Amino acid sequence: GLAAGVDAEAHKTALEFGGNTVAVLGTPLSCFYPRENEFLQKRLARDHLIVSQVPTLRYLATHSKNPTANRHFFPIRNSLMSALTEATVIVEASDTSGTLAQARAALGQGRRLLILNSCFENSALSWPRKFEEMGAVRIRDFDGLMVELEA
Repeated sequence: GLAAGVDAEAHKTALEFGGNTVAVLGTPLSCFYPRENEFLQKRLARDHLIVSQVPTLRYLATHSKNPTANRHFFPIRNSLMSALTEATVIVEASDTSGTLAQARAALGQGRRLLILNSCFENSALSWPRKFEEMGAVRIRDFDGLMVELEA
């Protein structure tokens, strides 16, 4: 993704260490969301890769009438992100987070789903154990993450 926070930091870190990165948008390629990541999106488009499945004309027609109507494109984006990866790592997500759409997609696509232990330790969250029962792997520390990513 290219959301503010963890998504943007992951891209910036990949760039800082000379890695390659791909951003999957929940908007058309010509739109910037969130707005504060416009510079980062332009840099990724120029030097790396951004992709989107969002139809521009449909998005713009819907957006002009009701800007919040376009939120249904984000689960499609999350499914594509899962399809493009070997593993999805969840760092944090509320019980209503769109990240859980990617978690479901990952398991449904036969991809690995890795969830940081801090999510399990948050008593306000009900989803981590449900996903663990469905095959997600609990990541307790950095070494455990590296073992799973190298598997």
